[in-house]
Amino acid sequence: MRHATPLRAAALLFCSLPATVRADLVQPCPSVGVAGLRITVVDSLSTQPAVVGAIVKAFANGTLIDSIQVKPPTTQTDVALLVERTGTFDVMVQQSGYHEWQQNNLVVKPGRCGPETERLTARLQRKP
Repeated sequence: MRHATPLRAAALLFCSLPATVRADLVQPCPSVGVAGLRITVVDSLSTQPAVVGAIVKAFANGTLIDSIQVKPPTTQTDVALLVERTGTFDVMVQQSGYHEWQQNNLVVKPGRCGPETERLTARLQRKP
């Protein structure tokens, strides 16, 4: 017969206690929708923002799921898309004077309060 050491007895007692969660340690979820994607649009050479006027689109299985066109005046440097959406997406950025930018197979995973926000930077290349 094995004898319980004080450490083993304490471990057994701890493991048998019900799990509790302290409410003050759990962060509440935001009351607004969480973006699955935040994309920063910049000029590839100057690294200056190129978001004003840009059209950003997200597709799933070839179907347009979300899109936005950033209109002036604005001071925003990035765009939020795919609010409360998870899955695999193809993202496209179109901007006058630049080649189209695309990122395929972007995976947005579910998180505790909605999607885990993926962050991308679209570095646009100027057309000649």
